[in-house]
Amino acid sequence: MTKLNTDARELNAVELDSVSGGFIWIPVVVVAFVTGTAIRMGIDAVVDKVTK
Repeated sequence: MTKLNTDARELNAVELDSVSGGFIWIPVVVVAFVTGTAIRMGIDAVVDKVTK
């Protein structure tokens, strides 16, 4: 069997994102969306209480 000419190394963030198909960023987007939704719902609840 032929030996590889480079030693194994860890993938950096860009390489990992490329081989994962972008799955690294899905939790980031989901968490941001959920946080934004929660903030908006909180603001709406406060506005409803103030205007009633």
